[in-house]
Amino acid sequence: MQNQLPLFLSYEQVRALPIVQKYEKIFAELDLSGISEFNCGVGADGTSQHALVRAFVIRSLESLNKVSALIRFLHANPALIYLCGFKNLIVPHNSQFYRFLKNTNHSVIEALLYKANKTLIDEKVLSSKITAADSKPVKALTKHNNPKNPNRDQKNKNRKIKRNPKATLGYYSYLPTTDPQTKKKCFTFFWGYRSHTIVDAESGLSIVEGTYPNNIPDDKIAQKLYKKLKRLYKPKKGMIVVADKAYDVRAFYTFIVEQIKAKPIICINPRNTQPDLKYSEKGHRICQAGLEMTPHGIFKDGNRLRLKERCPLKESRKIAAKYPNGCPCDNPKFNGYGCTAYQDLTDDARSRVQRDTPRFKQLYAKRIVVEQTFSRLQELEVEKARHYSLTAIRNANTIDYLALALVALAAIRMKKPEKIRCFRTFMKAA
Repeated sequence: MQNQLPLFLSYEQVRALPIVQKYEKIFAELDLSGISEFNCGVGADGTSQHALVRAFVIRSLESLNKVSALIRFLHANPALIYLCGFKNLIVPHNSQFYRFLKNTNHSVIEALLYKANKTLIDEKVLSSKITAADSKPVKALTKHNNPKNPNRDQKNKNRKIKRNPKATLGYYSYLPTTDPQTKKKCFTFFWGYRSHTIVDAESGLSIVEGTYPNNIPDDKIAQKLYKKLKRLYKPKKGMIVVADKAYDVRAFYTFIVEQIKAKPIICINPRNTQPDLKYSEKGHRICQAGLEMTPHGIFKDGNRLRLKERCPLKESRKIAAKYPNGCPCDNPKFNGYGCTAYQDLTDDARSRVQRDTPRFKQLYAKRIVVEQTFSRLQELEVEKARHYSLTAIRNANTIDYLALALVALAAIRMKKPEKIRCFRTFMKAA
């Protein structure tokens, strides 16, 4: 009989079980007052919504990928069925679990994370002084993500995946080729979503998060999350925003500085840059022939202010007279208009970031905290979608972040601040 364990142990012995003590402390920090426990309309009460949330927290912290694995785990630990609050100590059918994730508005689950974070802020554990933004891929449940499938489609980005209509095709990783003579880059793509988060760089805990289709740029989602952070937590001016090259977009810098009143610490994206360019003492470009190029006017290019520079032999007859044979390096462009170059003179939030200073390097190093957060989430199986509906995936991922916040709260209550990020060992002695 799978539910007979409590019959053979006294109440004190059951309470003394490590797993029971663990989840007693975690559930004590879970405020479910904002969720109706039972059906308030016509019909039976139904399954306790509070019990389902607690069960999903267990699934996250025990890294149980499927609901069926969660149900087996609860049956193997009957005391947890009681702690969750299931009526008559009966675990409902797995369809009840799936229905809860699919039909529950994401804002309801999100509010649970907000309450936990507010408590962490009151306990001076969570802060928004230095934040780090990043995203992590979430692979959809589809045969097109199976590398053993010879018929998988990872080229047609306009395709709609069956049972995953909101999953999109996007970049996953880059692997350098092993052949030094081959310059072709080896990119890997996948169908799915991305889990975006803004993490407190001091505690390593997520402040706000969200799961979105894979084809939306990181900076666009980051704007949404920082707006949410500002609305929910009212951070003070001067917040630091640390991010990698994926967020190196002019509009994002302007948004951070003007709307959030924060300071961006974002590295330059090397895409479309030329790192080996040389400049003269006057700040003009040095061409391939070793000549200082001549300014040819300043103009506006969208939101940018650019300086155009031209071949000095084409601009100045005096200089051209010194080179009667034409271009010293025989550049084919010399026979036409001549070489041109452009410099960006835009004075905006992006250009004002001083990336060569020790302070920038010190703050940017804190971005590793968000990588550590994603590493813990990977242990919670967040990189693989466990459901088909985007709403269910969002709710499941938010519960993962909520579970880590509850562990941090439990560790603080136990006066073990060094254990706030140790979700597997926070109950053990330091």
